[in-house]
Amino acid sequence: MSILQTPMSRNTTKPYLKMSLEELRAATRQYDDPGYRPKSLPKTPAEQVRIERTLRNLRRGYRPGVRGRAPIGKGARRVLITVEAKLLDQADAFARRAKMSRSELIARSLVATLAGANAA
Repeated sequence: MSILQTPMSRNTTKPYLKMSLEELRAATRQYDDPGYRPKSLPKTPAEQVRIERTLRNLRRGYRPGVRGRAPIGKGARRVLITVEAKLLDQADAFARRAKMSRSELIARSLVATLAGANAA
């Protein structure tokens, strides 16, 4: 039986560059199938975390190419304010402990202050 009559196994040790055309066709026949799906390696824990983070961002409305937070209401605007250094340090420390950004802390504080002013 010649090598042309015997199908090549996928675990052949012969390099593709050393194969004849017929051997190469036999060895790579599986890739000709349009429905071929190669087996993948298991994901590492770091890859799984990255995939989950990406899916979470997509569910939240992540917009590729658009930086910053998603607009709430009419969107966000940048403002330049002056705050005492010690007060800003305290605000930053509080925001870190509460796991929020400085902008989120200021926005929440404004909402609370305005709600209190409207109630009075």
